[in-house]
Amino acid sequence: MHTAAPPTRPADLSAGAAGAPAPDAERRALRRSGLPISPPAGENPLLSLVKNPRTWLVLGLILLEVICAWRMYAENVPDRQVPGGTLLGLGVDQLPLFVQYASYTAVPLALLFILLDRFWRPRPLVWLLTFGWGAFVATYAAMHLNTWAASHLGILGNGDPATASRAAVFVAPFVEEATKASVLFLLAIFFRNQWVNRMTGIALGGLVATGFAWIENVLYYGRAYRAAANSTSASTLDPEQAMQQLVFVRGGLTFFAHPMFTCMTGIGLAIALRHRSKIVRVVAPLCGYLAAALGHMWFNGTLSTVTSEATLLMLYLLIAVPVFLSILVMAITQLFTQARLVRARLEDYARTGWLLPTDPRNMASLRRRLVDVVVAFGRLLTGNPRSFVSTVRIQWAMLELAYLRDGMVRGLIDEAGHIREKVLLRRIRELRPTARVGPPSQAPADTPWIGPGAAPAAYLTPQYSPVNPSWGPPGR
Repeated sequence: MHTAAPPTRPADLSAGAAGAPAPDAERRALRRSGLPISPPAGENPLLSLVKNPRTWLVLGLILLEVICAWRMYAENVPDRQVPGGTLLGLGVDQLPLFVQYASYTAVPLALLFILLDRFWRPRPLVWLLTFGWGAFVATYAAMHLNTWAASHLGILGNGDPATASRAAVFVAPFVEEATKASVLFLLAIFFRNQWVNRMTGIALGGLVATGFAWIENVLYYGRAYRAAANSTSASTLDPEQAMQQLVFVRGGLTFFAHPMFTCMTGIGLAIALRHRSKIVRVVAPLCGYLAAALGHMWFNGTLSTVTSEATLLMLYLLIAVPVFLSILVMAITQLFTQARLVRARLEDYARTGWLLPTDPRNMASLRRRLVDVVVAFGRLLTGNPRSFVSTVRIQWAMLELAYLRDGMVRGLIDEAGHIREKVLLRRIRELRPTARVGPPSQAPADTPWIGPGAAPAAYLTPQYSPVNPSWGPPGR
């Protein structure tokens, strides 16, 4: 059983500046544990950015997404001349209409997943990269892999005319879930310290799947529109009516399908990254991916083989909707669970005087954090920008401190956590005079705050189990 007292001694906190360069051994320890490394004091921020390997990873992802987006446009939107005639595309003129209809579902879903990812500092760049990967890289790769596999199924199908449904059932689920999950594994490797709970897996998995479904819907809506517009049959629907029927099915009834499946992979990764067991770290992501692929396989197989509308409706109501609602309930439950975790871990510091007694309750409440930011923003408008910046930064530091402490208590982070812990505590102390953390009435009047400059009344050093915090299964 791990003790809950903060492990950093007060004397350690008073030495050095927040940006002081860490010795080589400390920098290696931080890098091994995936923890942020403070740049040396006085170093040019641009030089620090260039030296950071994550910068080049982000630039590489952006470049890849731009290339795939351009290739998707060139291959699907304009009409193309091919041997034997013209291959109709979606049409440049009608493309904004298809994007508009697809966005009716994508925008609310993306905002919902961003809102769920609330127990870490806002990371708009990670959100955009994740959404863009699903929209362009995963969609482009899946489109070509599915086409290639479908052609082979057609050759090896012994005359079976149902090759399209065979590809949708036996190929598309595994290919699409793999292309979507690839960015989640990249983020888990290079940003593993930011995978703080299962909500992270749900949020990032939902975002990449929402991006994938967005572009996939644009393609489906456009093809339905062009097929109806170029049909000579008298019974064919008006092009917009044909598209709206598909919008009702894909954007209305089954809008949750892609996010629901990919969230399973994200949850598996989140469980693995917050667990010390070697077996769990290997098995949890694999089980998450298989659950996503097999669920996707069942979904496509049902739509491809069941022709009775009554049976489809029954399966939809009895299986698909309950699974989606169960994930939604788990997400809501996790919000309360993580709020309790943040409060408990910050109380470790408040009990010994490192934080104010009211800090844990304020940081665990989204409403209170929002009130602090709004009040500080009002000060920004009245000419006090420092208060707003300090309020935002102190919230980020306290939330990171809570999850850093949780990782240390769990045995996920070794002694390197003490280095980052000192930086965060020092930062909180420096920001507090100008930051708003709760209303002024919460400041302790009769109970003196010990503060990080004095020794706490009771100090206990927790006992950590041996752990290898580098990516990969740790030692037992």
